[in-house]
Amino acid sequence: MKISNEMVPTVKIGDSFCYLGKDFSFDMNLGSIKKNLTSLFDHYFEKLERLPLHPMNKIKIVNTYVYSKIKWFFMIYDVSETWVTNELDSIVKHFIKKWLHFHKGANVKHLYYPVTKFGLELKLPSDILKFSKLSKRNILKNSPNYEIKQLYLNTRNKFISQDNILNDKNGKPKSLLNNIISKNIDDHMGKLKEQNTIKKVMKQSCSGVIIKKWTNICEALPRDIFNFSRKALIYSLPTNANLYRWKKIENDLCKICHKSRQTQLHILNNCNVAAVSGRYLWRHNSVLYSLFYYISQLNNYGFKCYVDLNGFSNFSILFRSLRPYIVIKKAGKLFIIELTCCYETNCYKSREYKANKYKDIDKDCVNVFQEWNKIYVEVTSLGLVTKNIKFLKAIFKNTNINYDQMLGKAMEVALRCSYYVYIKRNDPWDNPEILTFH
Repeated sequence: MKISNEMVPTVKIGDSFCYLGKDFSFDMNLGSIKKNLTSLFDHYFEKLERLPLHPMNKIKIVNTYVYSKIKWFFMIYDVSETWVTNELDSIVKHFIKKWLHFHKGANVKHLYYPVTKFGLELKLPSDILKFSKLSKRNILKNSPNYEIKQLYLNTRNKFISQDNILNDKNGKPKSLLNNIISKNIDDHMGKLKEQNTIKKVMKQSCSGVIIKKWTNICEALPRDIFNFSRKALIYSLPTNANLYRWKKIENDLCKICHKSRQTQLHILNNCNVAAVSGRYLWRHNSVLYSLFYYISQLNNYGFKCYVDLNGFSNFSILFRSLRPYIVIKKAGKLFIIELTCCYETNCYKSREYKANKYKDIDKDCVNVFQEWNKIYVEVTSLGLVTKNIKFLKAIFKNTNINYDQMLGKAMEVALRCSYYVYIKRNDPWDNPEILTFH
């Protein structure tokens, strides 16, 4: 038998030959292909492991480069989704956990979400396989060649799910497949009570724009802080409470107060000894400084700005007993800006407390103002900002002050401070100077 006037070489028993880029084995199985795919993955991931790159950059390389090398295999070989899930997905998950310093039992499903839902847009080989199968069926279905179309029709029984997506009346098969994958993630995450708590609350309290901004800020931070933010998001930090649960230590008590369980909430917001030593006040004042650096620029637009920080204009002459953190006045108008650096799940309670505290602040004021504006700003321990921030944005209208930069710096400072509070969780506090990032 000849092809292009050349004899087709004989194939020994157990061997394979390559034709048009595809391997054909003597016994027509995919053993060698699966072995090649596994070796290819091991090669790329071990190489990435050795590179001194930020974890997010490694994930981007996986999504854009590594997966581009396997799409061809998925298009020309009928590899089962079960095998890809068990073998290739497992390799990806193993290295992702390693790069992000997740413990072995940590869930990585949330990383598949888009950045507006606290994800990193991580894809898995099984997802690439689903899209490859869909593309292949679409090519066969829309081929101008009659015999190719017959091949599509004759194999419908084997590809029911893909064909149902292709024949959907909305006519957007890729979007529909994306929605199916997202729903599967939602269903899975919905069953995880603890690891989904912060994300669930913050999705309600923050806008998608803020969540995306937070994700971008985290990506730009050093690797250790980035990993801290991703672990804290799913309650996966190696706190004493977690280490005890993972059977790594013998008790879960806080090493500072020696009374309460050392949970993430306790470390970042609730330890009385930590509060007395000034850890939380240091974080609060650092965020307050970042905000006021930009707010004080309103002085150039006819406003008078005050802040409750050492070295700045004091507004004690305005009030008898209450001390809001930032006060802005202009032509009979008074703006009260009250900052809270709260835990993610306590935003609503913090706002209620502040609203109740300052509900009658006008009666405590020495002067009379025609218009009062109370703005409650919540910047969480991980640097997320609630939707209430929109009321602060209105003050910057018709100015050249960089509001977005102010917001980004305040979020970054909160996260950096919480990371430092966390790494000092077992040590005495060293009273550092407040962070003055702007």
